[in-house]
Amino acid sequence: MVFDGAGSDIKSWFAANRLLDSRWPAMTPAATYNHFSIDGVNITRRFHINRSYGGCPNDIGYLVVIDGDWGCGWDQHETYPQFLYAKDNTATYWEKEHFGRADYIAVSISS
Repeated sequence: MVFDGAGSDIKSWFAANRLLDSRWPAMTPAATYNHFSIDGVNITRRFHINRSYGGCPNDIGYLVVIDGDWGCGWDQHETYPQFLYAKDNTATYWEKEHFGRADYIAVSISS
């Protein structure tokens, strides 16, 4: 993802309205998200980009860093943190485990 960080701070750069480009065609600044933030939705989910909640089996999103078990099946892993992302061209149902798993997330800054 590419963001316009002009005038942002340590957290505010990661926002839908600053999004310039993404590997997911439907992820645009005008799209609807129920969550798009570094802080995440609770203490165990960070860098959380979620399209909708519908209870654990119906949670749909693009990206999340999981720091621990929050209670959904998709939060439960042998080790933490877990870097999960939608591996197709659209958001994924997290509970159906149709996601990719990355080794790390890199943040690069350029001017």
